[in-house]
Amino acid sequence: MTLLSIAIYTGIVAILFTVLEFALKKTDAVLISFLKNWVGTFFIFSAVVKLVDPVGFSIKLSDYFDVFNTPFMHPVALPLSFFLLALEFVLGVALLFNAAKNWVYPTLIALILFFTALTGISAIFNVVQDCGCFGDFLKISPWASFSKDIVLTIVIFIVYANRKKLKPYFTSNIGKFAVVGLATIAALAFSLHNYFHLPIWDFRPYKIGTHIPEQMKQIKAPVYRSELIYKNKQSGEEQTFVNQTPQDADSWEFVTMNQKLVEEGIEAPIHDFTLTNNIGDDLTEQILSFEKPIALIVVPNVSKAGDKGVKKLKAIMDYSNTTNSFNYAFISASADDDVEAYKEKHGFKGTNLSADETMLKTMIRSNPGLVVLKEGTILGKWHYGDIPKPEEVLNGK
Repeated sequence: MTLLSIAIYTGIVAILFTVLEFALKKTDAVLISFLKNWVGTFFIFSAVVKLVDPVGFSIKLSDYFDVFNTPFMHPVALPLSFFLLALEFVLGVALLFNAAKNWVYPTLIALILFFTALTGISAIFNVVQDCGCFGDFLKISPWASFSKDIVLTIVIFIVYANRKKLKPYFTSNIGKFAVVGLATIAALAFSLHNYFHLPIWDFRPYKIGTHIPEQMKQIKAPVYRSELIYKNKQSGEEQTFVNQTPQDADSWEFVTMNQKLVEEGIEAPIHDFTLTNNIGDDLTEQILSFEKPIALIVVPNVSKAGDKGVKKLKAIMDYSNTTNSFNYAFISASADDDVEAYKEKHGFKGTNLSADETMLKTMIRSNPGLVVLKEGTILGKWHYGDIPKPEEVLNGK
C-alpha cells in the first residue's frame, strides 16, 4: 500500500460518512463535510496501525529524543506513546461525529502544526529517515511525510474556518461525552491488549511464516555513477570518464574518482539479523539452516526482564532436555556476564547468542519472548505472558 492509496481508501470512507451526514441534515456544506470526514478517517487509520504496536511507536519517539538531544525524555516514551496514539484516535472519531468542537479543533491544529514542524525539520536536515506516521505498516520518506502534513494542515484550517456549518450528531453533553469517552476507552483497551500480548497484526518482517534467509536478500541494489578523472601525460589536460577507464591507459595518469548515487536501492526487509557466540563467531547461517526446530529465548535486555514468564520458559527447556524434540538457545544484547547472572538466578542453562538490541525488539515485542525457528522459518512467536505448554511449542501461534 502507498500513501496515495491510503488517501483514496480513507476518502471513500469519508464519502460514505458525508452522505450519512447530509441525509441526517447535519450539514449543507457537502465539501466541508467531506474534508472534515476525510481528516477524521485519516487520523483514525493512522492511529489504528500504530495502536497495534505502541511499543514500536515508543521506540520511534526515542529516536526523535536522540536526534533532538533530549535523552532525559526516554523514560516517558512509552506512556507518551499511549497518550498520543489515543489522542489521535479520539480526535478522528470526534471529527466524524462533530463532537466536542470547542477543544477538538484547537487540539487538532496544535497537533498538526507540531508534527508538520517535526517532519519539516526531519526532511530539511535529513535527521530521521522514517517519521513513524504509520508505524511499521508503511514506511514513507521524510519529504513525503512533510508533504502529507502540509496537505492535512491546509485541509484542517479550511474545515476549522467553516466549522459552524457542521452540526453535532449529539446535542446533549451526555452524547458528546459518550463519543469521546468510548473512543478513549477503545483506543486504550486496544493498545493495552497489544502491549500485554503480541500485536494482533504483525507488520514487521519477522511475522510468523517468514523465511528469514529470503527476507535477507536485497530487493534492489543502488545504482552509482563512477566519474574517473585522468590527466593526459602529454597535454596535462584533465578529462572525466564515466564508468570506464581510458582505452589508451599509458597516456593517462589517474587523478581521482567521484561516485554519485543515481538511483537508490531497496534494502532487504531484514538487514540486521546477525547472531554471534560469546567469542564473536558468526553463527547466523548455522542457526538459519539448522534442521531441528530451535526455541529462541529472546531477552533483549536482561536488566529489564525481571521474573516475567520464567516458570513457563523453564518448563520448555526441561521438556526439550527430556524429549529432544527441539533445541533452545538464549539471544540477548546484554553483556555475557549479565546474561549468565540472569540464567543462574533462574536456573537456566543453554547456549548464549548475541545480537543487536534493536533487531531483537523488532523480532518480538516482549522481554523475554519466545521465537521458534526451523530451517530459518518462524514457526511461532509468543509474548512472555502467553508462552504455551511445552508440547504445543512446535504447533506455532
